[in-house]
Amino acid sequence: MTAGKVSIVILNWNQWAITAQCLHSLALLDYPDFNVILVDNASDSPPPAEITSILPGTVLIRNQSNSGFGKGNNPGIRRAMEDGAEFVWLLNNDTAVMPDTLRMLVSKMSESEKTGAVGTEILDFDNKTVLVCGGGKVNMRRFYTCNLRAATSGGTPDYLTAASVLLRSEALKQTGLFDENFFMYWEDVDLCFRLKQNGWTLAVADGAKILHMEGSSSESIAKDYYAFRSVIYFASKYSEHYASAVFWIVFDRIIKKLMMFKFIWFVKFTCMFMRNMAGK
Repeated sequence: MTAGKVSIVILNWNQWAITAQCLHSLALLDYPDFNVILVDNASDSPPPAEITSILPGTVLIRNQSNSGFGKGNNPGIRRAMEDGAEFVWLLNNDTAVMPDTLRMLVSKMSESEKTGAVGTEILDFDNKTVLVCGGGKVNMRRFYTCNLRAATSGGTPDYLTAASVLLRSEALKQTGLFDENFFMYWEDVDLCFRLKQNGWTLAVADGAKILHMEGSSSESIAKDYYAFRSVIYFASKYSEHYASAVFWIVFDRIIKKLMMFKFIWFVKFTCMFMRNMAGK
């Protein structure tokens, strides 16, 4: 294995203590050539003075506003590429890594010059059950994603989750970074689709693992709204029958909830939709 330079890009928003735990786990990596680029997405509080001393050489970038996941990460990715990183490891701040995770990722990437991205197995932080094996599949008729739970459960994934993915800088130069029209959700699927369109392949590093804290607010109206907005945009880019795609997206995400008498959810969702439309 050739040990190319790796920049680890981590996005933080109002979770300094959790981010610090992630940095402490990175300090135990056995890979010889890496640095950390920490991007803060306009947190309400300033960074603790010691946050960049956990790993010497950590670069801190502070965005002027909370610009979402993809747009928030892009300044860190650009900095990594400007600094000559051969690979960029995108890593959620609410994760912990194994000492050999990065070494395994780079080893897998080195197997083929056409590999543009490599994912890891993602385990639940507390009970260590498998949440995602690298990424998942996309239903291109109804536009749902389905996480792979094992390496043999569905073949090569359609996408790799950006909670932990190693990206080849050369591939990013050709393909581009995250599409900033996604605020959050589906931006990693879009990036993987564009990588494949440009001739790059996806892979999962056998044995490479991270631990991930599952959020407790996954049913929030805000997350429902951004997921809906993002999947509509994704369908506009990739669906061969856009009108049909929109029908199924609206039916599955909204009409079904009305059929289950979730009227309060619908009112809140509609209010958020109208507020965001008025703000454009």
